[in-house]
Amino acid sequence: MSVTTALTLRVAEELPAAAAVTAHRRLEAGGVRGRMVLRF
Repeated sequence: MSVTTALTLRVAEELPAAAAVTAHRRLEAGGVRGRMVLRF
């Protein structure tokens, strides 16, 4: 018997890698629901 489970991810925002400082500041400030995704 095989069980398949789906994982749902919440992405708050997708930013270029150059904006890592901005992403970090937003996370530190709080209120972000989901993950900050950095594109490389």
